[in-house]
Amino acid sequence: PSIAQAIDKVIKIAADELGYLEKATNNHLDSKTANAGNNNYTKYWRDVYPDYQGQAWCACFVSWVFMKSFGCDIAKKMLKHWPYVYCPTLGSLFTKHANPKAGDIVIFYRNGTFAHTGIVTKVSGDKFWTIEGNTSGASGVIANGGGVCQKSYFNSKLPGTKFCRPDYTLVTSLLSNLPSQKPGTADSNATKTENPSNTVSTKIDPAYSFSKSLAGTYTTTTALNLRTGAGTDNTRQKIQCVIPCGGTARCYGYYTEVNRTKWFLVTY
Repeated sequence: PSIAQAIDKVIKIAADELGYLEKATNNHLDSKTANAGNNNYTKYWRDVYPDYQGQAWCACFVSWVFMKSFGCDIAKKMLKHWPYVYCPTLGSLFTKHANPKAGDIVIFYRNGTFAHTGIVTKVSGDKFWTIEGNTSGASGVIANGGGVCQKSYFNSKLPGTKFCRPDYTLVTSLLSNLPSQKPGTADSNATKTENPSNTVSTKIDPAYSFSKSLAGTYTTTTALNLRTGAGTDNTRQKIQCVIPCGGTARCYGYYTEVNRTKWFLVTY
């Protein structure tokens, strides 16, 4: 994907979480509104760092969004450490920009330190918009507000607030370093022989989706066509070769879904 596509992906993942409320207990973590409370229990801590469940989670939300957008390994590189849970840490690792751009991570300055964070989604002149975890819809910078909300601010009214710019070229490098083979299929007729842990599923761009749990070596249980693209239109997704029964193919975790069928990017 392009840098713009990568940024759009982050913003979309964050926007899908709008309306999420923290929980009173460790129950119903995947529901946006059920079991709402003020004890900082969230699915974000569960997925990012379960030992911190019950702690403030504005930075954890940012970590979660980047993890869901690009996978944990890339998120670690983009955030320069893992997980991002403390605003001053990010401020010490990144060049701190005075003016925002979409895709930046804002670190709000309050009472002599960086105390709250979110993702910049839009900029127009002095005004910028964010999606933040653990805030509220009230005006101004609200830390520990308990929900995921969209906010807006005037940068000139936030002295000390800075903007950290993740290296989105890491995402474009991820795809450019893949082998040149085109997507093939490894469907229910293939038996997986390797299953990495720490599953992270997220769509990288309109052409490919990614699931780390799908990466591995597969053995086919019937002959399968290896095509130049996802689908069975022989004029567009041409057959490169036939993988015989018992053949092994390497899947990198990338796939395209066509009519509810996953077509995997593989080498054979």
